[in-house]
Amino acid sequence: MPRYTVSPLAREDIKSILKYIARDNRAAARNVRLRMTEKFRIVGHNPEFGEACDEIRPGLRFTLVGNYVIYYRHEAMNVLIVRVLHGARDRDRLL
Repeated sequence: MPRYTVSPLAREDIKSILKYIARDNRAAARNVRLRMTEKFRIVGHNPEFGEACDEIRPGLRFTLVGNYVIYYRHEAMNVLIVRVLHGARDRDRLL
């Protein structure tokens, strides 16, 4: 059964995102966290769920949660969440 792991860099991304949102609306930050966690579970069980973005890195895929892009790759029986970035950020530079 596939599962997911969040990389240290993605953990920092998530922490920063939630901290930023919580400054204005803690309930919204909790909602985003729950939606991200649910999407992590989905890709953990269905690694082909998202769109391929091999042009950035072979095997890399992405899916969306609101304005945020979850980048991940399938590794054996695990999905590694590589980064979680706002859609306006420079993905080519950050990945």
